Amino acid sequence: MCEPPSSPRATLLFTITPGDDTWTIVGPTPGSPPHVVDNPLGDAGFLRQVGDLRRYANLKLPPERKREIGQFEDVARELSPRITGLLLSEEARRAVRIRLNQVQLGRATLTIRLADHGAFGDQVLALPWELVAPEPPELPVRQSRLEVVREVVVPEAPELPAPGGLAVAVAVAAPEGQVALSYEKEEVRLQTALGALGPTVAFSDLGTLDDLVDLVAAHRATAILFSGHGLPGHLLFEDRLGFADRVAMAEVVRRLRTVLLSPGRQGTFPGLFFLSSCDGASGAPGGGGSSAAAALHRAGFAQVIGYFGAVRDSAAGRAEETYFRSLARGETALQAAHLARASLVDVIVHEGEPFVFPLAWTQLAIYHRGADRPAVETERKGRPLPPRFRRRCEVRGGVPVLTQGFVGRRALQHEILRKVHQTGERLIVLQGLGGSGKTALAGHLMTRRLAPSPDPAGVVFLRVSPPGEDPDPILALRREAEEHGRRYGLPGWDDRVEQLRAEVPASAAGFAATLRALQDACPDLAVCLDRVDALQVGPGALGGPGAWWPGAEEWWREVEGLAADGMLILATTRYAGADLPVRSYVGMPPLSAADAFRMMSFFAELGELTPAERRRLAEWSEGHPLTLEWLDRAVEAERRRLGLGFESIEPWEERVAPVLPGVTEETRRALRLDELWDGLPESAREQARRIAEAMEPLSSAEILALGGERDRLIRCGLLVRNLREERADDGTFHWIERWGLPRLLGETITGEGG
Repeated sequence: MCEPPSSPRATLLFTITPGDDTWTIVGPTPGSPPHVVDNPLGDAGFLRQVGDLRRYANLKLPPERKREIGQFEDVARELSPRITGLLLSEEARRAVRIRLNQVQLGRATLTIRLADHGAFGDQVLALPWELVAPEPPELPVRQSRLEVVREVVVPEAPELPAPGGLAVAVAVAAPEGQVALSYEKEEVRLQTALGALGPTVAFSDLGTLDDLVDLVAAHRATAILFSGHGLPGHLLFEDRLGFADRVAMAEVVRRLRTVLLSPGRQGTFPGLFFLSSCDGASGAPGGGGSSAAAALHRAGFAQVIGYFGAVRDSAAGRAEETYFRSLARGETALQAAHLARASLVDVIVHEGEPFVFPLAWTQLAIYHRGADRPAVETERKGRPLPPRFRRRCEVRGGVPVLTQGFVGRRALQHEILRKVHQTGERLIVLQGLGGSGKTALAGHLMTRRLAPSPDPAGVVFLRVSPPGEDPDPILALRREAEEHGRRYGLPGWDDRVEQLRAEVPASAAGFAATLRALQDACPDLAVCLDRVDALQVGPGALGGPGAWWPGAEEWWREVEGLAADGMLILATTRYAGADLPVRSYVGMPPLSAADAFRMMSFFAELGELTPAERRRLAEWSEGHPLTLEWLDRAVEAERRRLGLGFESIEPWEERVAPVLPGVTEETRRALRLDELWDGLPESAREQARRIAEAMEPLSSAEILALGGERDRLIRCGLLVRNLREERADDGTFHWIERWGLPRLLGETITGEGG
């Protein structure tokens, strides 16, 4: 005779021992009599029903189409008796029914436990046990009376750690050329879903496995969210160039363990992993591949959430937002998981249209081991953690290099990495208006992506001084390069410097000779040249923006010679001179809305604004990073002006709105838009007016159709490059290039800005 568990809140535990011909099931207590059933995985009709359920689960319907919704639900009800009969003997059915009726004890939890049988066991766990129904036709999981969880038995595997702080590491992998997943849309979706958690959440900049591992280590993550493509037993990451990198779960687990099991790591093994990918909980048909979710659970994650089959981003977004917000306010891990499932029953508004996913609640697979407990300490409920880190930088060779807080630029990073590693370019020139993020990107690339060696001596950072600040800026660059060798204690360096000064006294040639000497000591030497425009004339000067100051052209020829000899050089400039090699040119686009939104989370003042206010500022700033930095400082100054005793009620109206006009004017001056406009010939102005009338970025061909001054407008920085994702006819996403004018210049041209 089966009885409900003796402890009223104990789990209804069913242990399955699968065999090739029959399965033995014991439950709902360890002492229950065995229930022996035929192996259903050899029943083609049964598997066809399961396949139908998984297919229908990803389909949406308008909520008013009741009849069709009922037909969807019938698919689940028709399969439910077979699932119930597999799991429950008549005695077990009675015991589960009794527990479900004890509503005063709260929601019942039914655990499907399985010893580790590898891929075959994953097939057992992947069956839709959520359809178990001791009292048909009611489906108790859908009615929130029951929750079904899965457990793979691994001796001594950890349970959830004690409640502490919530730190979520988020990785979005959207390889270029793959179907169905847009990086930009996915990033915006996750920012919207998780933005309210503030600095609790950290996003990786690229979608490689290395980036996920590094982020987990840096953020001391207690929870991980992976968003991307999944295949049975595999996850689809990006490689370093942005293309697909199919990684087996065994390798994913191995790489995560390298940091999670490090003796020097602070904090416990993360207990939570949300796998937001198609087929994350599915095993390959016939047992040919393991389930990604089950593999992570076996590897030590106490709770793993995944999806069976394909999943729509709107449904996934609802579940993820509900889950992590529930954890942040102090719910237990299982309650948060159940609320995520329950949220899939409700109406979801996607792109302004309401929909229901009648069977989406059956897609969510919850793996859980051990006791259920909150992720957040009681005293931390309802308030976000202080930021793990703010934006920090160190100055190297006069160049500020962000060590923490760099955000985004994924498509641009991939473009530059492909230029270097695929086409062999050794000279890369980042060009764009002031404050567009050139220096930050260059520093990040040189320290994290491009430098062949981790040795800091192998990367030389040099910032060009304007001629007005230094009588010989090229000589100053040479001296800074000499100082680099001293800073890192290169053997015999002082003697070598004295020799070079005697042999090559000229500034430009001596600069190149010094870098070659550094390369002799560090064969993989890479050089960052920041603010090359300090050696170029600005707007209104003879030759127009980008022409060289006297003596600078000779220096640039030396730079090109170094690159031609194999030295990797990354330069930044406002102006693209007429002699700039086309293959070296990389135009700086604005930050995407998602990147601008995330950047603000690193700021003391803007990070405190609501997600809606930050989205508003992301649009207002046009993705101009320096504008957001100035705004953060201005808001802080306004807070000081209001004084210590000021009681803040509406931060936007009190501190943000009053400073926006001043920051706008500061941006206009810094960009030198009026000077650049005044320096244009009438033919270029006329073309710019036609471009402004378009009101949206245009293709290069469309720009050419409006006049012959495209290159002039680009070279002076007024025609700004934009990168956006578009979906091809085959469903794959690719980055495309568009061009437009800065909003402030457009307002000047059209008269809207005064």
